[in-house]
Amino acid sequence: METKQITFPEKYRNGAGEEFEYVIHRHTLTPEHDYWLYTIQAKHNKWGFRAFGVYATKKAFPKQELAEHLAKTLAVEAMKGRLEQASEEGFPLVFPSWGEGWWLL
Repeated sequence: METKQITFPEKYRNGAGEEFEYVIHRHTLTPEHDYWLYTIQAKHNKWGFRAFGVYATKKAFPKQELAEHLAKTLAVEAMKGRLEQASEEGFPLVFPSWGEGWWLL
């Protein structure tokens, strides 16, 4: 599996004042896979890295460009929603986020 960083680092500060830096990676899978895979790597100075997996079905997103746009927009917003729940104690356990043909773990 080939992995490529597709965004420059961006910063996000949640409502509790915790600051994160994140980047998005594209994972190239074999043609037999029926989904596209991206990860959003969020880094916190105290807690280190937290990876969020973004899965987009090829049925809902037949072109990789569409899946990549999803990863850079809706999936990032879902990830930010998760980061909003972080406090100085860390991250709470949360359920996956999903939409039509995609999900974030």
